[in-house]
Amino acid sequence: MYRSLAMLAIVVLGSLCSVSHAALITSSSTQNLFTSLNGVSAGSISTKVTNEYNTYKNQRIGYLGNTAYVKSDDGTVLTEGMGYGMAIAVEMNDHPLFDKLYAFVQTSMLITDTSGSLAYANGYHRWKVNANGTQNSGGNSVAPDGEEWIAGSLSLAARRWSSGAYNYASEASTLWHRLMYPVNAWGGFCIDPTSGNAGYHVVRFGPYNTFTDPSYITGGFYALASDTIGGGDATAYSDIYTKGHNFLQSTPSNPSNSSQNWGLHPDYANWSGTPYQNGSGDTYGQVFSYDAFRTTMNMAIEVGWTGNNSGNYWQVAARRQDQFYYYPATVGADVGLGVGGYSYGQLLNGGMPVSLIGPNACASALYSWSNTERASFTNSLWTTYHPGDYYGENIYMVCLLVCSGQFRNSF
Repeated sequence: MYRSLAMLAIVVLGSLCSVSHAALITSSSTQNLFTSLNGVSAGSISTKVTNEYNTYKNQRIGYLGNTAYVKSDDGTVLTEGMGYGMAIAVEMNDHPLFDKLYAFVQTSMLITDTSGSLAYANGYHRWKVNANGTQNSGGNSVAPDGEEWIAGSLSLAARRWSSGAYNYASEASTLWHRLMYPVNAWGGFCIDPTSGNAGYHVVRFGPYNTFTDPSYITGGFYALASDTIGGGDATAYSDIYTKGHNFLQSTPSNPSNSSQNWGLHPDYANWSGTPYQNGSGDTYGQVFSYDAFRTTMNMAIEVGWTGNNSGNYWQVAARRQDQFYYYPATVGADVGLGVGGYSYGQLLNGGMPVSLIGPNACASALYSWSNTERASFTNSLWTTYHPGDYYGENIYMVCLLVCSGQFRNSF
């Protein structure tokens, strides 16, 4: 009975009715930083993006029957990687690959358990499965960032192709709704829909966690959802967008004070924005490491699409780059955050990961002075190697599209 009513609500709230609030999306694409800061020609950008995409597909995409998946380094498949792959496929106008990727998501990752151990997550997706489509013993949980990138990619697909093997707008509306309202009444939610709760309308690290991961805040996708899904969910995502924007500009402390904050977000954060310690022995949640690297990537997509650079976004970006540009040996020291336990200088000497080079370049989109400094970061991305690791390769491709002005919401 409940499931029938819930599914009816999804259909009604997810319908493409008119949106009563002001549209959040104001621009069709991110900025072309490679041209404006580094003088790279449009032809060179087109050639490079095409070549890098072909390399990405050769290295990272696997096939299972009529479906496709994004391979992680240990051979498993993660919803995060599937979301990145779907977004990259939309931006590259690779309709056949997009449909194959989403087919894998729906046939091998969708949780349809109504009475067993995963009933709480019915309607979400297993965050990890094996490449042959079977359940992975470590995959009995839900990763909200993967869910958001899958939903955002479906929203983009609806704008680019309208429909194909799936009704993309309907699929997107259903998933955006589920992030707040799972199919089962006892299911946890990825985004808290309960007004008055401390984490109201902020994405959780997981459906039952009471803290967030700042890199899970995808303002561009929230704005896109608000402008396209309609109904009560559109209003909700407008508020989710605002709360996410405010959260990122104030984490972990006051960005206007250089003695307190170098523009570094922690991997995990409390609802107040302070670094979250996940147990007494936690050495990950409070540091600026792989999850947190990508916050400026998400912020650049948001600002590129909405034009909203209000508050301290520019200070967060400028201070993050200042730290890396001027003080590489002490990155994070002023806020007690390290880069995965290492200073930036040590990372530079040991081979800095491309998953940090890319988002650092994206930060150049968030302020407009000191062109020499900003251009040094975008040039680092333009001239870096094509990485061979799962995380680095996905972040590299997204950041390459963002910084070349080709991460679009209108086609």
